[in-house]
Amino acid sequence: MRLRLDANCLREKFPEFDRQLDVHYTFEVRNVYIETTVVSYFTARPSRDVVVAARQESTRELWPRLLGEYDSYISVLVREEASKGDDEQAALRIQAITEFTTLDTDATASALALKIVEGHGIPAEYPEDALHIAVAAVKAWIFWSLGILPTSTIQLHA
Repeated sequence: MRLRLDANCLREKFPEFDRQLDVHYTFEVRNVYIETTVVSYFTARPSRDVVVAARQESTRELWPRLLGEYDSYISVLVREEASKGDDEQAALRIQAITEFTTLDTDATASALALKIVEGHGIPAEYPEDALHIAVAAVKAWIFWSLGILPTSTIQLHA
């Protein structure tokens, strides 16, 4: 899996980003943090919404590779979120993540999540989203989310 960061997209989100920089970074990724939305797309009933259906399909296509080709991780927060809601769907989500290594949330990740919220990187009403990002960032891993980050900023290529 390759990760591509587009400097132009970063400039739009963060105007203070060096305007002279005009490069694209591409590098290989081995460690991937899986956020709860991704698990939900994998296990959910097929959607009639075209965008959601496309996300479900791409997740289902990549899922076996996450188990075999990459070191894939979730956090305690993902386990907690996956266990909520409809009992049948929660059981499917929990089953889907059993093979992933679970990371604890440490003080460094919690402090970073607070800074993300305070800096308006994530709205204050969604501190758990900031915590997902922080757990992945503290471990220097790639964060895969289909719901939190703008897709134009970070692109995953299978």
